[in-house]
Amino acid sequence: MSTEPSPPVYSIVTTCYNEEANIENLVANLLNCFNEHCPGEDFELVVVLNGPTDNTPALAHELAAKHPQLRLVELAQNQGYGGGIRAGLAAAKGQFIGYIDGDEQILAPDVARVFKAARASSADIVKVVRIIREDGLQRRVLTRVYNTLFKAMFGFICHDVNGKPKVLKPEALRKLSLSSSDWFIDAELMLSAHKNGMTVEEVPVTFHKRPGGASNVRLSTIFEFLRNMYNYRTGR
Repeated sequence: MSTEPSPPVYSIVTTCYNEEANIENLVANLLNCFNEHCPGEDFELVVVLNGPTDNTPALAHELAAKHPQLRLVELAQNQGYGGGIRAGLAAAKGQFIGYIDGDEQILAPDVARVFKAARASSADIVKVVRIIREDGLQRRVLTRVYNTLFKAMFGFICHDVNGKPKVLKPEALRKLSLSSSDWFIDAELMLSAHKNGMTVEEVPVTFHKRPGGASNVRLSTIFEFLRNMYNYRTGR
């Protein structure tokens, strides 16, 4: 009689669009780091191929053939940042599930540190707060404006709404019922967590300059955030 294998301790979810410049280093660094810092603890790296148009899928399949801890979720068309993250979270099997960006601006040792903190913590959610930022003045200003508007509109403090990794247990994830398909998924998660009375622990990290590829965050992103906050606030 066959039995289901035990779930991994950690599921690390990331979504990749056109990340051919980063994906090999991203996968290697994360796998090596979790093997080093979490010895004896099973984990999986869930990479969502979010409708890429470059060579990312071919590189990802080569990597998956070499590394059994790497699982791929393939989306035929780009589902937006939030849609990609939700697809990865739905596929994750770990006892602690978290998601990160695929651009390596949070270094692998810090990612592992946040996951280990989640396992040791009694908080419902453990997340990053970026206390040092090396990603340029525009991104720092956008983040400051966004966090200030978030507090003004929803009445509670979240020091770094978009800080990732965000790590939580499957039962907490199910309560959140996330639906966003764009960058608002981070805010939706924090708002839903607040509504459900969940506790949050923050881990300070350095946010590094992007090592390759191009950021998808633009000045127009703040207007998308504003629209999404207004729609959420008014129930639209």
